[in-house]
Amino acid sequence: MTRKIVVCATVCAVSAWASVTLAHHGTSLNYVWDQAFVAPAVVTEFRFRQPHPQIYFDVTDENGDVTNWACEVGPNIPWMIREGWTRQRSEAAVAPGTRVTVTITPARSGEPVGIVNKIVNEQGESLLVEFGLNRPVFKIVKVVE
Repeated sequence: MTRKIVVCATVCAVSAWASVTLAHHGTSLNYVWDQAFVAPAVVTEFRFRQPHPQIYFDVTDENGDVTNWACEVGPNIPWMIREGWTRQRSEAAVAPGTRVTVTITPARSGEPVGIVNKIVNEQGESLLVEFGLNRPVFKIVKVVE
C-alpha cells in the first residue's frame, strides 16, 4: 500500500512539474517562425523582467502609419546576464527614443506582438545575439524600409 502511494505521489509531482515547464515553453505554437521580418523601429519602452524581457517599439509602414509592437525578447534574463547584458546595460542600449532595426517573429494571431530575434542599433552593433534564427524553418520574408 505504501509503495502505491509513493508511486502515485511521484507520478503526480512529475506531471505537475512537466505541465508547468511545457506551458511556458510552448512559444513555437504561438509564433510564425517562417514569417519573420526586419523593420526599422523606435523603442518606446523596455522592461528587464523575468522570465523574458519585454520591448515595445513603433514601426512606421510605407504609408506612414505607425504601429506599436509589444515583443518578448527571446533570451531569458540569466542568459542575457551571462552574455554581459545586465539590466543597466540593456536599459541604456534600448532606452525610449532609440532607433533600432529589429528582426521580429510575429504572432499567429496577427496582432502586433511577437518575439524579437535580433536588435541592431544605428551604428550597426548587434544589441542582442541572434536568437532562434538557426531554426530550420526560419526565413526572413520581408524587409520594411
